[in-house]
Amino acid sequence: MIYVPSSVSSCVSLVEKRINALGKDDFVNSQLYLPSSHLLSRKGKYLRPTLVLLAAHSIGANPRKYVDLAAAAELLHTSSLVHDDIIDQDRTRRGVPAVHVKYGMEAAILGGDALISKAIQLSSAYGKQVMDSMAKAALEMCAGELLDYSFYNEERVPDISEYLEIARLKSASLIGASCSSVPIHIKSKSAKEFYNFGINFGIAFQIKDDISDHKKEAASKRRKPNIILSMENDGLNRRAAVDEAKALMDKYTDKGLSSIKDEGMRNMLSRYAGMLASY
Repeated sequence: MIYVPSSVSSCVSLVEKRINALGKDDFVNSQLYLPSSHLLSRKGKYLRPTLVLLAAHSIGANPRKYVDLAAAAELLHTSSLVHDDIIDQDRTRRGVPAVHVKYGMEAAILGGDALISKAIQLSSAYGKQVMDSMAKAALEMCAGELLDYSFYNEERVPDISEYLEIARLKSASLIGASCSSVPIHIKSKSAKEFYNFGINFGIAFQIKDDISDHKKEAASKRRKPNIILSMENDGLNRRAAVDEAKALMDKYTDKGLSSIKDEGMRNMLSRYAGMLASY
């Protein structure tokens, strides 16, 4: 079980209820609601909502006030999964058919767009600066996905610096926004610290996912950008590449934690980050 304080875990449950309570009226009609909500009932790790609430708790804000903002982060993440599955031609997601498989390509594209719109709508209640932060993350995610696809389409393995740029844009940008959104809202001086933590932790988390995925991708002979492939392309054998990737994951986790000046905040985030890395 991943550690979070009880005040945070109870609010994560509220985020799940908030998302599950979204109905067809939230998406104009049932025709748009069905593809938009398809993945929402299949709960993921809720990493981004948890980080929104954990940041709130860490700086003394009431996490309950940020349930909608945490839900917005999860909706934005889910929108990226819907679109990624189309681009990558993946057939399943979270144990169910991908949205484009179940509802068709056109409905999936629009359903993903609708999730972005709903995420921005929910985050707008927290002011322009927070909404700008979430919107910037969405733009960077798009840029990261296109960069990721360009390597895949050209059948070219990115070098390690190119891989890290993909990870920063595609994955870490939203994690950075999730960590810093509450500090931004209350105009805390720690906002930049939390953003830097999120960016570095987000890169570490993407490396962790790649370590987990590399065997599956190798078996399917897909050559999507992956840290293991980049390190093998740099001359390492498979075992050495995995070991080096784990060391790089730890480096970025530590770099993120070192961004947090307050020892109490840093220890809390360290406990969460350390347990999540072994999840």
